[in-house]
Amino acid sequence: MDIILLFSIIFIVISLVGFLLAYLYGRKTTNFRWSEYLAIIIAPLLFIVFLGIYFDKKILLVFSASAVVGFIAEGIVGFVYEKVIGQRLWTYNYLSVKGHTSILSIPI
Repeated sequence: MDIILLFSIIFIVISLVGFLLAYLYGRKTTNFRWSEYLAIIIAPLLFIVFLGIYFDKKILLVFSASAVVGFIAEGIVGFVYEKVIGQRLWTYNYLSVKGHTSILSIPI
């Protein structure tokens, strides 16, 4: 099996386990909790850093660029939706950027 494919499968499994753990931990609460947020992002981020160190630093550059592009796209989509439809598509309460996106969504 190709090592890139193997690491991709491991990354997907780690990400899904993080989401599952965060869901199981926080399904009874509607409040934001840092522990849930960290449960979602810590394993995938550590794995990306590992891949960047083990294979090539360009992986970190691609991940960072895609995180910034996703952050900007989310803000634009939220803003345009509000202007066209007249209501917000989503609202962020923590580290919000004009209510359309959040700094916390960058690594996700």
